[in-house]
Amino acid sequence: EEQEEKESQFGSEKRQLQRKISDFGKEAIISQQTNESLLAKLHDEIEQKGKLNESLTKLQSDYESICHKNIKYEEKISSLTTQLEQLTQTNITISNKNESLQRDNEILDLLLKQISSGKSQKSMKELNAKSQAKEKEWQRLHQIQQNELKEMKQQVTDRLKEIQQLSQK
Repeated sequence: EEQEEKESQFGSEKRQLQRKISDFGKEAIISQQTNESLLAKLHDEIEQKGKLNESLTKLQSDYESICHKNIKYEEKISSLTTQLEQLTQTNITISNKNESLQRDNEILDLLLKQISSGKSQKSMKELNAKSQAKEKEWQRLHQIQQNELKEMKQQVTDRLKEIQQLSQK
């Protein structure tokens, strides 16, 4: 009887252990599945962060490139501004010379009228020669002004084209 009781108790303990082993096995399977799921999520996150880092590196490179282009544009604009200031100064100088020549021509015209009213033919020829010389000087300065204006306009146009081409790149 004692033997049967021990066997019964042993059988009961054996069944409890088997249930515990079975429960532990189920928990181990669930834990393994959970670990695999978490590991897959971790791999996905690492991959996404890698892609984000690549995108960030590309954006940083693009930003640096844009900054470099902006510096070049600012240099071109500064150069064009300087040329425009030079052109303006040249125009002012030529305009002042034109005004001076016009005043000289008006004086010469008055002198010619006085001469023609009674002065000698020789004085009239001298004044006429001076007037023609002044007229030629005025024409020469006017041509220089026109040539400089054309040249400056062409340079500004060329620079603007360069800037447009750089901005399209």
